[in-house]
Amino acid sequence: KVQRVVTPWFKAAGDVVVDLRAVAFMDTFVLRALIELQRDADASDQWSLHLVPGANIQRLLDLAGGRDELRWIAPEQLAR
Repeated sequence: KVQRVVTPWFKAAGDVVVDLRAVAFMDTFVLRALIELQRDADASDQWSLHLVPGANIQRLLDLAGGRDELRWIAPEQLAR
């Protein structure tokens, strides 16, 4: 599982931001993995997960209902 591989790295990093602006395609497998990682982060006090939205994946998020499951951050907030 993706979660078993990346969660230890994310815990070590603390605050994790996944930038999806350059993503041209995402399938439901990846969306499901991101949602599961988001749930893990929400349940943890060791790390957080936020995503920068990408224009090419908005339709998938809308069709699959995944938009509300994820924590979003605006690109302008990255420099802070």
